[in-house]
Amino acid sequence: MLNQEQKSGYQIIAAAWLAIFCLFGYRSTFSVLLGPMQEDLGWTVGQVSLGYSLMMTVYALTAFVSGFIIDRWGPQPAYALGAVFGGAGFLATSQIETYPAYLASYAILAGIGTGMLWVTSTVSVRKFFPGPRYARMWGWAFMGAPVSQVILSLGVENILTTITNVA
Repeated sequence: MLNQEQKSGYQIIAAAWLAIFCLFGYRSTFSVLLGPMQEDLGWTVGQVSLGYSLMMTVYALTAFVSGFIIDRWGPQPAYALGAVFGGAGFLATSQIETYPAYLASYAILAGIGTGMLWVTSTVSVRKFFPGPRYARMWGWAFMGAPVSQVILSLGVENILTTITNVA
C-alpha cells in the first residue's frame, strides 16, 4: 500500500508527464501541419514558420517568468495557467482566418502555455525528488515527449489524410 507521500510523488510524475505530452504535442505536430496550413491558408512557408519561431521565443520568455510564479505561489497556478493558455491557443489557432490572428493565437497563447508547462514540470519533479532520484523520476515524466511526438504526429497526419480523401 502506498503512503500519502508516495501517492503525491506519482501524481507529480503523472502531471508532469501529461504537461510534457501536451507541450511537445504543440511542437511536434507543427511539422505535420505546416504543409496543409500553407496550402489551406495561402501563406508562404516563411509566414507559417514565423508563427512557430515566435511561439518558441514566447515559450522561452514565459519559461523565465513562470519561475517567479512558481516561487511565489507554487506549481498549481502555473500548471493551471499553462493549461488554459495552451488550450486557448489550440482552440483559437483552429479558428483563425487572418495572419495576425494566427500569430496572436499560435505564437502568443501557445507560447505562454508551453513555456509555463515546461518549467512547472521540471521544477515540480525536482522539488519533490531532490538528489539522485531526480534524474530517474524526470526520465519517467519526460517520456511524455516522445510518446506525444509519435502518437500526435501520426494521429494528426492520419486525420489530415482522412479529411483530404473525404473532401
